[in-house]
Amino acid sequence: MPSFAEAESRQPFMAGAAAIPGDISAEKLDAAIEEKIDQHFGRWDVSANGPGKGRGIADPWSKGIGPLLLAHYAQETSRAEFDQVIPAPDRKTFRFSCF
Repeated sequence: MPSFAEAESRQPFMAGAAAIPGDISAEKLDAAIEEKIDQHFGRWDVSANGPGKGRGIADPWSKGIGPLLLAHYAQETSRAEFDQVIPAPDRKTFRFSCF
């Protein structure tokens, strides 16, 4: 969820958008923006900077996940596969580091 400061920074934009006759109201625009933010951060814990309730790839969320969490799971899955292919002790000789 955005912080109070981030929400406050939308206010000038919202007031400008509402000033255009026949355009969307500030309240509807704010609600639409908030909905998109909620969808993007679905099941993501902003304060922990990770999946909600610490649910990683071993116990992933299956419903209500947003693109941010989906990308996180994909990265962690790739990292786990990488660890299986090139174990930590062998990485000293592996010259390309992607993580």
